[in-house]
Amino acid sequence: MKMKLTMWVAAAFLVAGSRAAIIGLNITDGWPTPMLSGGETADGFSNWTDSMGDMGGGGPNPQLGTNVLSGSSVQAIFHSANTWAAGLEDNSEQQLYRVYLDDGDNGSSLYSGDGIGVSVTISGLSAWLASSGDSSYAIRAYQSSDWDTGGFLPVSVRLGAPVTDLTSLTVLDTFSVTAAGDGGFPTASAGYHLRGYGDSTMSFTADTITLTIPSGPSGGFRGTLAGFKITSIPEPATVGLALFGGLLALRRRRASA
Repeated sequence: MKMKLTMWVAAAFLVAGSRAAIIGLNITDGWPTPMLSGGETADGFSNWTDSMGDMGGGGPNPQLGTNVLSGSSVQAIFHSANTWAAGLEDNSEQQLYRVYLDDGDNGSSLYSGDGIGVSVTISGLSAWLASSGDSSYAIRAYQSSDWDTGGFLPVSVRLGAPVTDLTSLTVLDTFSVTAAGDGGFPTASAGYHLRGYGDSTMSFTADTITLTIPSGPSGGFRGTLAGFKITSIPEPATVGLALFGGLLALRRRRASA
């Protein structure tokens, strides 16, 4: 259900980046500007699915719902106490971060009192991998905060969907998100507060996973989720052929020079 990311897999990203399948969810709310599904590019990707793309007007509200991610049949079911927004935005990179699932362990969080504020169950990944011809996938999570100090609580990737509670699901990986802060990525100025992203340390093959983040605040750290992106990873044999083809082409160019 999981595989260790190695230098070989890293090479796969470089060689097959143009053919890797990518799907992504951007958390939105009643604010119209942070929506990206019109083809805007954020973090190198332009086929984002907005979590509430048909909603107009309004402000922070209890946030739960289901989306089918654009370009796939993958379904994301998400729960949190509510949504909130950190600062303003003037480009698509910042739109990805502005609105986020908030980190209270109450309201629309899946199980009140379990210590988990945000959860997203993602299913249908096997069919998506099969359609791309790839063997596994990696996850990038984006977090945001209306605070200027502290940082972010880690994201766990759990196997399957919850039946009785979230903590009963096997943890496949836990990874951290680095807070860039004002002046960091994405380009920001005073008032944008903490933002950042982090990548899974493992790759996965499971059909259904659940992302969970502890409730916050905890010692100045937040457990929010502004969005996520899933990228397929090619079969090692395919990567080997691509590497061999690239080396062969380079050798021919040198020979003809």
